Amino acid sequence: MDYQTWNDFFIHMGNVSMKVFPVLEKTVHAKCIEPLEVPSSVRTLKTDNKKLYDTFKGPAALIAKHNRKAVDFARFNSLKAKDETPDKKLIESAKTFQSLHESLLEELPIFLSLAGEFIEAIVNQFATAQSGLHFRKKG
Repeated sequence: MDYQTWNDFFIHMGNVSMKVFPVLEKTVHAKCIEPLEVPSSVRTLKTDNKKLYDTFKGPAALIAKHNRKAVDFARFNSLKAKDETPDKKLIESAKTFQSLHESLLEELPIFLSLAGEFIEAIVNQFATAQSGLHFRKKG
């Protein structure tokens, strides 16, 4: 390539980086990144996305509680393996863990499906922003 071709290339890249990329960055941040920043950006989500986000709260709370009770369940099983009698509170905690575990086995596939829909919406917004950049660059 000759000097003029390289010079044209650098001028074009300078124009793209100074004019087009800031627009793309702003759009991607507003449409793709902000919806993932929780919970402070929940107020900025569109109604459909907010409803979808709200559906995450139930399974997320169950997962957190399940993880907290897992230690008690392991201790309960350890005591039973040693033929020791666990206290009443530990027995109740182990039952709670088992109940949560069964609930999660039913609800987690639904939760993951909704999470997939949420991410798909974000990716679609990114594709729309990128295509807008492409058409803007052409025009």
